[in-house]
Amino acid sequence: MSTITKLVTNETFFNESTKFREEMASFREEIREEITKIRVEMANMKAELIKWNVGTIIAVAGVVTAIVKLIG
Repeated sequence: MSTITKLVTNETFFNESTKFREEMASFREEIREEITKIRVEMANMKAELIKWNVGTIIAVAGVVTAIVKLIG
């Protein structure tokens, strides 16, 4: 079994670490963009839920009013 040994020069290490940092920066930017999209989607969903809740409350109030009129 042979062992391969590879020496890394300062230049090679610097180049590879620079590539890694650039890839990580790109990855972070993608994550930030995805988080922004999710936040916008959540805000839209919140508005939609408020609309449905208000509509449901109005409908229930109407049903209760109709029942009270029928009974009374």
